[in-house]
Amino acid sequence: MAPRRRYLGVCSSTTGSATCAGWAASRSIDRDALLLIAKTDGGHGRLELAKYSFDEKLLQDEACVLPCQEAPQALAFHPSGDGALCSFAASCRFVQVEQGSLSWSPDMDPQRFHGFGEQKKICFSADGSRVAFGGKDGRLRVLDWPGLTTLIDEPKAHKSIKDLDFSLDGALLASTSEDGPCRVWDLDKAMPLTSLHREKAESFGFCRFSRNGSHPFLFVAAFRDGKGYVAVWEIAKWSRLGSKKFLDCEISALATSCDGKRLALGGMDGAVSVIEVKSMQKRQYVERADTCGITLLEMSPNSRALLSVSADGNVRVTATNVPWPWKDWQVYLLLAGLIAMSAALFYIFFELSDSFWRFPLGRNQPARPSMRAIYGSSVDTSTAEG
Repeated sequence: MAPRRRYLGVCSSTTGSATCAGWAASRSIDRDALLLIAKTDGGHGRLELAKYSFDEKLLQDEACVLPCQEAPQALAFHPSGDGALCSFAASCRFVQVEQGSLSWSPDMDPQRFHGFGEQKKICFSADGSRVAFGGKDGRLRVLDWPGLTTLIDEPKAHKSIKDLDFSLDGALLASTSEDGPCRVWDLDKAMPLTSLHREKAESFGFCRFSRNGSHPFLFVAAFRDGKGYVAVWEIAKWSRLGSKKFLDCEISALATSCDGKRLALGGMDGAVSVIEVKSMQKRQYVERADTCGITLLEMSPNSRALLSVSADGNVRVTATNVPWPWKDWQVYLLLAGLIAMSAALFYIFFELSDSFWRFPLGRNQPARPSMRAIYGSSVDTSTAEG
């Protein structure tokens, strides 16, 4: 086996150029995470596994390669984390990721995707029961998974689809193109729900639904006057709440954290910005996160790193300043420690402190005042007569 190659936050093989990539995990990860990277080299393609260490902030090659006749142009991991659906020029295939190895799924026949053509975007719903395809020719397909029953097949949804995203409950799908409005589709009724129109001299790029469940918003990357904005729509009435500038160039990639607390923006100048959704304020800005315009951006399941693919084919992982989240057992351990410390302090004070803690007992207490001091001499006289 060839030795592993180690990189400080960047993976750049001597051969091949990356076309897309994704985090090979669906649940929160603590120390290490696997990444799936699609590369092209001399007309042929391959899929590679890499491992990122959150502690060391290192990306290393796992020396696991799956050859392809061509490089996938888009891929999306199923929320279960067992594999990814990859789009090729004429069809799609599902690759399994098991214990650090790659293999084509025998249960998913590529002929079932025959004739799909090149897809610019693939995405799964949060529960993994639906998958959407956005074609370069503007055709939108939504299928159930894994049965692949067609829910929506709209040949002219857009001139060319830019981005897709499911709502948290999987009932809605947003689609964008550079030359038209953002359209929202009702998947239960299999029909368009509404169109979100642009402002004057504005173009739309990428779209993401909010993920926290309590605040239903739709975020759309907008470009006007040479600046990158994020526009926000409220879902209940589909009213535009406003927009805010975050980059001095076009937003070329957009991602959201799994918990919905953060947005990540990638720019044509290679800059990366992390936004806190609650306040819509920048929490991190990396001016030269990449040497070229960013074409893909994805946040790790624990929000502690950003995976990016640049226009020149480099794959980079940028560490974020998100702190480690508290786990349930850590909270319980802290409470148990506080209770034990309180008991120990009480015992120390009781044993070593002055007489304030040693309350006298019985009738003959040394500091007990006499009855005469309380009731006067009349008490002594009555007692003597009795």
